[in-house]
Amino acid sequence: MSTKIELIKTGIEGLDAILGGGFPLGWVIVVAGGPGSGKTTLATEFVVQGCLKGEPGILVTMNEPRNHVLTTMKNFGWDLLFLEREELLTILDYSATNVLYSIHKQGMKDGGPSLNFMIDQLQDKIDSTGAIRLMIDPLNAFSFLFHDKFSMRRELHKLFGMLAGRKTVSLTTLELGSSDAPFTVEEFLAYGVVRIYNKKIGRHRERSIEVIKLRGLNQERSTYPFEIGANGCRVYESTETFDF
Repeated sequence: MSTKIELIKTGIEGLDAILGGGFPLGWVIVVAGGPGSGKTTLATEFVVQGCLKGEPGILVTMNEPRNHVLTTMKNFGWDLLFLEREELLTILDYSATNVLYSIHKQGMKDGGPSLNFMIDQLQDKIDSTGAIRLMIDPLNAFSFLFHDKFSMRRELHKLFGMLAGRKTVSLTTLELGSSDAPFTVEEFLAYGVVRIYNKKIGRHRERSIEVIKLRGLNQERSTYPFEIGANGCRVYESTETFDF
């Protein structure tokens, strides 16, 4: 007897329609794209939309310092500091060099490079806050810790397994040299993959979004216009883009 997949609505305009209803609970989704595509904004809005409905969330920032995240996201009307005070949002700032060094140092104590330090901290924070939505931005920040793809794959398996076991919906961003770059280890391991494109058309750039995979779900198999405006993200699900 099959178990029905529980979907969590993203709250992002137009996105749920092309996903087939939302993101599945317990899944890790990679949101990949080139520079300026909007992956961080989309993943952050996903967490914020949950907080606004009373669902606790966690933002893990690996590149941008906490203060920069607070300032940037306020441009969309998202007061992350207020959500923190209401105990709906937790921001974990792993952007500092000393934090990444701690991850590396603990890994070496465990016999080799690992993400155990971060996995333990994240697990404790998810359990203590009851977080349902989570973002890690970006996964690429881990790459310098590992000398070979096998080690990285092993540690990502551990991280993804912990997140799935905690019944979160986790969006992990992935920086690509270009939006149409070859598929990565992170994307192969994830349960779902969304790519955002930022193509130059004439003198302008146009964004579009594509759901590459959502295992076992009947999502739309097309590329759709994607826009970032004053209030956040929007997917135009009724209009397909062509020649992207």
